[in-house]
Amino acid sequence: MRLLDEVPGPLLRGQALIGGPFELLFLADAPPGEQGSEGCRFLAYVPGEMLSFTWNATPDHPLRKSYTWVVLTFTELEDGSTHVRLVHTGFLQGPGWDTYMAYSHSAWAHVLACLTAMAGREDLAVCYRPFPPT
Repeated sequence: MRLLDEVPGPLLRGQALIGGPFELLFLADAPPGEQGSEGCRFLAYVPGEMLSFTWNATPDHPLRKSYTWVVLTFTELEDGSTHVRLVHTGFLQGPGWDTYMAYSHSAWAHVLACLTAMAGREDLAVCYRPFPPT
């Protein structure tokens, strides 16, 4: 999978090994702990087919250290493009979980746009735009 083999740094700090780091750094100039998905880990990886990793809330959210998990599956289409299916699960109930889930749901379009840009060597500026848009 090109995404993991050739991602330009410092956007992805990771190692495609189970338990290895999977840290997307959206704000590389921010203080450590506030740059992105720091502390997240690879759960599974099937080259060209599937990627799974833990995910966390934004640095200012009280559930920052409560990890959920994401599964991305990739299907090559006849036209040579790739269909990506994203499942984000592991949300619990209780204080803060509704806001964490709502934010995550709205933020994935931004994250997927960034991953697409990284994989295709497109304009990486999308990765540095503030989210939610101001």
